[in-house]
Amino acid sequence: MLLASVQVTEFLPWSVFEGSALLVDRAGLEGYPDEHDVVMANRTLKPAYNTDVLPILTMVRQRCSGAIDPVVTYRNAEYRAQVAQTLPASKGSCGGIL
Repeated sequence: MLLASVQVTEFLPWSVFEGSALLVDRAGLEGYPDEHDVVMANRTLKPAYNTDVLPILTMVRQRCSGAIDPVVTYRNAEYRAQVAQTLPASKGSCGGIL
C-alpha cells in the first residue's frame, strides 16, 4: 500500500497529480527519454495515470487532519467573501483574475 510506505516527514500527496506521480515506475521509464521512445514512455506512464488515487488521498488527508475535500472546505469557509471585503473595488472588467 502506498500510504504505509510513506513516512510522515516525507512528501505526502495532496492532489491527484501528486498521488499519480508517486505511482510512476521511474526505473522502467529511465531510458526512454534519452532514446526518444515516446511510445514506451507513454506505456510506462499510463498505469499511474489510469490508477484512481482518490481513495488513497482521502486517507492521507484524513490521517493528517486535512480537508478531505479541499474545494468544499474552501467554499464552506467563505474565504473568498472575506477577502473580497478587504480588496478595493474593481474598476473595469478584469474578470476578477487580477
